[in-house]
This record gives sequence, C-alpha cells and structure tokens, in this order.
Amino acid sequence: MALVVVSGFVSGRADSAVLNFTNTTVNGIGQSTVTVQSTTYVAGTINNAIFRRPISSDDSKSGSGGFRDLYTVDSNSGAESGYNRDGVMDSKAANGFFPEITVGDLVADSTGLAYVFAIDTNEAGNATDKFISLDDFRIYVGGPTAPSPLPQDFAGVDSQLGVNVYAMNETGQDNHVLLDYSLYSGSGQMDLFVIVPKVFFDGFALDSQVYIYTEFGSYGDAPGFDPSAGPEQVSLAKVDSPPVNPFLTPIPEPSSLVLLLAGGALLFRRRR
Repeated sequence: MALVVVSGFVSGRADSAVLNFTNTTVNGIGQSTVTVQSTTYVAGTINNAIFRRPISSDDSKSGSGGFRDLYTVDSNSGAESGYNRDGVMDSKAANGFFPEITVGDLVADSTGLAYVFAIDTNEAGNATDKFISLDDFRIYVGGPTAPSPLPQDFAGVDSQLGVNVYAMNETGQDNHVLLDYSLYSGSGQMDLFVIVPKVFFDGFALDSQVYIYTEFGSYGDAPGFDPSAGPEQVSLAKVDSPPVNPFLTPIPEPSSLVLLLAGGALLFRRRR
C-alpha cells in the first residue's frame, strides 16, 4: 500500500484546509505536496478527492484536444461562480463547449476507479494578478432531464439539481485551493486536476444529468486571489485521450483505492 504524505495543509477552522499550489508562500502557508513512492507532487486531498497540479507528462494533452470543454465562469465584480449550463450565474458556454453531461460521459483516470475533471484559469500574467483561488467545487447528479427553470443562485443549485455526491466544502468547512495562472499560461493548458472516486456515483443511471458547480476568487485571507482577467474554464477529459494518472505510478490495492493520508486511513464517503 502506498504511503501518501501530505504537507501544506493549513486549517482556517476545524476540518478546513488551504492547499497552496503556487510556488510561493501565501499568508504563511507553504506549498502543498504529496509524496507517493518517493515521488513528490504538488497536490493534496479534500474530502476524499485528489486535487493535483499538472506535471510535464500531462501538458502534452493540454491544449491539444485532450479535454471536453464544459463551461467558463467570468465576473468583473468579485467572486465568480456557476455550473455547466449557459447563462446562469456567471457561467457561459462558448462555441465548441458542450455543457450537458451525464454519468455515462464521465471519463476515468488510469486506475479506472475515479473520474477526472480539469480546470484552466485565465488570469493576468503579472506578479500581482496571476493568482486565483478555487473556493468551491461540487458535483450533483440529477435525473435524465434538467430542472426547468434552471436555478440561478447557490441555494437553488443545492436544492434543485439533484444529489450532492461530492462537496469540496462540507458543513462547517471553508476549504480553498490557491492557483497561479502563470505556471501554465495559455488557453487549454490545465492548471488543476480534480480526481473524484467513482464510488460516489454508484447507483445512478448512465443517463443521469451531472452538474459541476465551481466558485473562484473568494479567498480573502491574502490579496491578489480574486478574478483579474478572463474566464476560468471547467472541462472533462475525452474518452479517446490517454488517461490521466492520479500520481503517475499506479496506486496499489485498486479494488478500494485506499490511500494512507499522513499515516491514517482515508475512507471514501458518499453524500446522498
């Protein structure tokens, strides 16, 4: 069984964490890393999902048709949020974007035990505005058709879209992932992978609608992590692309995808 050692977790409140994926110390928080079989990655886990910064072997798939673009969020007035439907909240679906997805459209990682989601930020490249925070990432699974009308705020999202199968922030939590656009600048070069265990989706039909809600730019403990330029983009890997490996080297015991997190057992949970 692989030993996964996580550093850089800093709690702002009980059971909350800040993952720093930049190359600088932010508000006293150092870079978050994970060591797997003697290899260190800029990564961490939140509520049993893996959040990982891309590495060189991932970049060949970024910007070369390896991802299915779902939607962007873009706001010039503070934090931005939305989900994969055009024109609700701050979300947009441009030409070539396909926001409507089902459980059957989700694409597994190289272990076959988790689904891969990708985020591409689009901030200014200068020293003060290159940062952005991911402050919420939630996945809902609904029925075969979308609600009508679509919810226009977070309260509606949380009550109308279906079952919340994954939440980056559960009750009482205030988790954040800090990102640096300049590390992977350019449209299509992904800044973040979110790898969510398949077990969270057990029991849902393949035609069940999937909604991915994101919020960016509300980390207020350090300056410069608010939106400053273009939209943040949410995507899926494509079926015909080489699968993303969570930590490159296969994780042993794939039947349960159990990781040892800082020496303790990490057990998958599901919110129904």
